[in-house]
Amino acid sequence: MRMDRRAIGGFMETMAAMMIVTVALSAFMTVLVYTSVQEEIHKEISTDFLGMLTVTDEGIIGIDDDFANDEAIRKGYASMTIYVSTAGDVDRHTLFVGTETDGRDQMIKNGNIMLYRSDGTRCAAVYEVIAFV
Repeated sequence: MRMDRRAIGGFMETMAAMMIVTVALSAFMTVLVYTSVQEEIHKEISTDFLGMLTVTDEGIIGIDDDFANDEAIRKGYASMTIYVSTAGDVDRHTLFVGTETDGRDQMIKNGNIMLYRSDGTRCAAVYEVIAFV
């Protein structure tokens, strides 16, 4: 670094020193924030049970009425609801399991799946899983 007679650096030297301080403070703040972030209390909603569902003439079967409540207790939710409906108007079946809890935040996961019928064919269905936290 070039200094004048009074040992004061020039403009470029001052800017370089300020950039070093800025980078050091940014790194410190990044580490501080990263280490103080809390873990998410609730895990992501699992939809592994959808593979167990099948469609029969009576409706959609594969999980019992207590499954949503048991899953909610296992994951730490207040309650949980599961809604599955086959697509189409001719042979439409729905499954609704669980209870809703008013005044709670909701975590929602939804999508499309292919369900097997009892005769081996497949049909499209939509699902929505809501966890009340």
